[in-house]
Amino acid sequence: MLAYIEQANCVVKSAVWHNPFMRWAVRCAAYIPNEDLETLLNSCERALRAGETLIIFPEATRTVPGKPIQLQRGAANIALRAGAAVNIVQIRCEPSTLSKAEPWYRVPEQRPCLSVRLRDSLRPHDFLRPGEHVGVAARRLTSALQTVLSEEVPIDEGIGRGTQGAVGRRA
Repeated sequence: MLAYIEQANCVVKSAVWHNPFMRWAVRCAAYIPNEDLETLLNSCERALRAGETLIIFPEATRTVPGKPIQLQRGAANIALRAGAAVNIVQIRCEPSTLSKAEPWYRVPEQRPCLSVRLRDSLRPHDFLRPGEHVGVAARRLTSALQTVLSEEVPIDEGIGRGTQGAVGRRA
């Protein structure tokens, strides 16, 4: 996705910043580590306000094939705080590979094929109600994201259940 999206930035698991094989790449790309919550929120808001597109995987981990997805509220909190639209992207890999259910070194018998599909766009202000705490709106937005990403899309349309990502751009 990074190769196809202009001015893309990415929230990266903090462990990657300490991995000797990957830390140089995420630092050179100036990606955002998910270490400290307030710093993460400020960095994401700053990136979105600067016109960057932010790629976030709201599961905060790799999806386990055959199990329902469980989203975290971080992506929703960032979108609400920055007023950024959430463009939902769904990725499918067939046959499954590099998931939590398989070791990284297990190679599938046939070449994996990735399908990427742009799903709905959600506007965070649609989830905010006057006088309501932003945390309640974040739960509502996360629930809407989970509903969209849990829908099974027919295989003939090129996508099914798989890894999900939310991409936000300042509205």
